[in-house]
Amino acid sequence: MLDLFSKKIGKKIDDNNIWFYDCTHSPLLYTEMKGTEIDIVARISGKHKPIMMIEVKASIGESLQDSQKTDRQYQKTSEKHKIPLVYIIPKNYVYKEDIPSTAKKIYWEDILETVGKLPSISLETQISRFVEISERQGIISKEEKKLFLNKELLSRIYKLKKKTLSKIEKILKNNKRKPHKEESQWGVGFYYTRLKANYFIGFNPYYKKEKDENFFALAIEETCKNIDLGDRSKKPLYYADGYYFVPILDNNAIDGDKKILTEIRKEMEKLKNDLQDTEIKENFGLFFSLREKIGEKQFDNLFTKEKEINESKYKKAKEKYIK
Repeated sequence: MLDLFSKKIGKKIDDNNIWFYDCTHSPLLYTEMKGTEIDIVARISGKHKPIMMIEVKASIGESLQDSQKTDRQYQKTSEKHKIPLVYIIPKNYVYKEDIPSTAKKIYWEDILETVGKLPSISLETQISRFVEISERQGIISKEEKKLFLNKELLSRIYKLKKKTLSKIEKILKNNKRKPHKEESQWGVGFYYTRLKANYFIGFNPYYKKEKDENFFALAIEETCKNIDLGDRSKKPLYYADGYYFVPILDNNAIDGDKKILTEIRKEMEKLKNDLQDTEIKENFGLFFSLREKIGEKQFDNLFTKEKEINESKYKKAKEKYIK
């Protein structure tokens, strides 16, 4: 682990001398921080000045606070006092572009690969359980192989994804929402912010069985303070993983962002059968884990502009990846 940090900050770290501190208990008192608290600081025993400032994001859609963005408190403190600034994030972190260019990025996927080589797997288990990591390059599973060999289903999922995201993105932009696109096994859609509340709208592959109606939903981050989450006399919104879920295909649920929900529901009428198709739901997450393993660009090239299978490229991919 320390080797990863050493490579990023360009300085050898002695594991006998370094200590990591939770900054909620030991905040940095530099003027430039203006009272904000970074997650972790690393110090050499006996020296006050930190050798690293570390911010941690476990969710791909966890937004950055203003102090964590470009030219704000964290970056100014790092540059003024020459303290390396490190962000530990998932590979598919949505707000990567807002991280200061001077900061160093370490991906959870790389950490997981490192700890996976250790005799103990306890840390690997914890990372896999609590961090939204992308599928690592590796052997394609039997379920993924079965999907890959079903060209008709591959094409249907791809068409639905393209049509749906295109309509959602247009509606968000027309209503002055700034969408951040996400396409992974964790979610397929757009993150956006409104009235300081964070939203995700689109597909949630992992809810196909646990809570079927939330497979296609508007998700509202639990930390929101400026929106009405609906009539408390009604059945409460489904809650999981830090979000409240509003099913898009349920016309009675208008919590969160009524205008966006109303417009998207109108546009989704023609796609409703596919959005409720059990076969598509069951294979949606597999489609994107397969895409991650093959490579996003290579996988997307399997489809033509008409969203059909490109037979020559499909054949080559089949020979290469499906043993």
